[in-house]
Amino acid sequence: MPDSQIAGFYVTADGTVFGFLRQPDGSFQTFGVKNSHQTTANALNSKGEITGDFAGGEGGHCYFRRVNRHAVQCGPLTQNQSNGESVNVHHVVTGTFDDSQGSHGFVWDDQNGSDVIDVSGALATEPLSINESGAVAGTYEDSGGGAHGFFRDSAGTITTFDVPGASSTSPIGINDAGVIAGVYVGNTQTHGFVRDASGSITVFDVSGAFDTTVSGINKKGSVTGTWNDNLGVHGYERSARGKITTFDVPGAIATAPGGINASGLITGHSVDANGQSHGFLRTP
Repeated sequence: MPDSQIAGFYVTADGTVFGFLRQPDGSFQTFGVKNSHQTTANALNSKGEITGDFAGGEGGHCYFRRVNRHAVQCGPLTQNQSNGESVNVHHVVTGTFDDSQGSHGFVWDDQNGSDVIDVSGALATEPLSINESGAVAGTYEDSGGGAHGFFRDSAGTITTFDVPGASSTSPIGINDAGVIAGVYVGNTQTHGFVRDASGSITVFDVSGAFDTTVSGINKKGSVTGTWNDNLGVHGYERSARGKITTFDVPGAIATAPGGINASGLITGHSVDANGQSHGFLRTP
């Protein structure tokens, strides 16, 4: 969500899915990858370039959409299907792909093609975020089905980690300082965590929450996500110093932040009493 640009997708009455890019002035660009019936937008970099996936013919495939609105397929050539999860300012996309051997991660750019990311011994590897230096954070699944975190530096070295005592650890985002935010499961509940560049982990919960989730981290280390209680689903912002502020979209029965930019602007979606979903932008 750079400079108040917002990327996402919407569904038409006939079930077709299109991507959109909302400009700071409130105007929209809508788009679909050529010959596809479904185009989702998962991530946006500060140049306005987008990655996600499109469906047309057999399976779904990763795409990279340039500022000139031209989209190209991304990911390994051996893929059966793929998905773009994050893109940095150097046009490097990270995401997942499936082939005959299973599920893997990748980093891709239009000059060098793809490098496969597989955590040693993993059944599946799922990168979810890439920062401007090319470091990647994500999740991998072990042979017993357990979820763990990994960090891959720009040179390709992979470090695995877990929140102490957790039954599963799932990184969601990484910022330019190498700080990783995500969720873990402990005592059947979901909690948030922040892992700094040295590997030190801090865990947190919104006070009174049954569960606390994470959906994004910005350059300053502020985190956003959801928490739930008897009254429904709500949003929060956690500062780099640990202060948590909760919020709701007025009149909504659910508020679900999706990302936060360096200025502290938070975007996401809410659900009204009629069950309709709407986008929102929260200013600091």
